[in-house]
Parts: sequence; structure tokens; C-alpha cells
Amino acid sequence: QPGLIDRTALRVLKSMADTDADHYPERLGGLVVVNAPASLALVWRIVKTWLDEKTKAKVDIISSSDPKRATERLHGLAAPDQLPEQYAGTAPPLEAWPIWPAKSGLPSKPNGAR
Repeated sequence: QPGLIDRTALRVLKSMADTDADHYPERLGGLVVVNAPASLALVWRIVKTWLDEKTKAKVDIISSSDPKRATERLHGLAAPDQLPEQYAGTAPPLEAWPIWPAKSGLPSKPNGAR
């Protein structure tokens, strides 16, 4: 919800980013968010201005409208046999995913096979 982001929320987020940078440098190995909502992309555009280049390079926000990029990124991080079907892998699917794959944009089987 864009209405939930106001100046106070942004100040809190900036304070958290500053605290993390000061007290927990280089703790993040990497972060990939798949099927990100548009609101997260908006927040990320703001938050990343507070981060150093090295940290920004470790974060990848991928929207549900770009399943090819999501698949390529995930396959670059892990072998398909280590990823569940919900994430374009060949491992058994995760439990309790009633909306998968209809809303994900990613194929339900490797290489789009049905």
C-alpha cells in the first residue's frame, strides 16, 4: 500500500539501514526477492540510496512480470535439482502453495513442460 509509506516510515527505514551498516557490516551474502510486488520495488528504490554500492549489488528484486529473469537468477545461484518446482527447479514442491503456479509467472515444470 503506497499510503503506508510516509516520512516517519522512511526515517525508521533509514535509521535501520544506518544501524545495520554501522554494526553489521557485510553480513548480507545476498538477497533475491522473486515475485516482488510493485510496492517493494518502490521502497527499494528509496532504501538503496542509503546503501553503499557493495551492499546494493547483493540485492536483486525481481517482479512477477519477469519470470525468465527470475529463473535465470535462481539457476545462477543453485542447481535446478536444489530448487523446488515453485521456483523453476526439479526438486519436490514446497508444501502449502495453493496459488502456485497460476500467479507466479514461472513455469510449473522445468523448461515450461506441463
